[in-house]
Amino acid sequence: MNVQLKRLVRQQYNDHVHRLLQDNAHSSTFKPGDKGTIPRETLIDFVEKAYDQIKSENIRKRWIAEAFNKCGLNPWGDDTCFLKHLDQLNEIGMYKALTEAHTAEVLERRV
Repeated sequence: MNVQLKRLVRQQYNDHVHRLLQDNAHSSTFKPGDKGTIPRETLIDFVEKAYDQIKSENIRKRWIAEAFNKCGLNPWGDDTCFLKHLDQLNEIGMYKALTEAHTAEVLERRV
């Protein structure tokens, strides 16, 4: 999600700079390599809009919820997606070699 959030904020920043450069008052003083300043309120607006866009997309596609399912961290779901993911990992030679080299220890609860 962070990568997508940064991409959307960067896109809004680039659009903002493009609009500033189209304004003759700003473009005459702006030289290649110069960095523009962005008011804090504008930056917060960029982040809010990006977050809203991610949220609306996630409502349709549910990719965040699916990530919790895949990791076995959904307390309301079953573990079938997680177990399927583990089975797919076993098909990868390196992961399989790592897991076969280790044995599980049985820990007994002593009172």
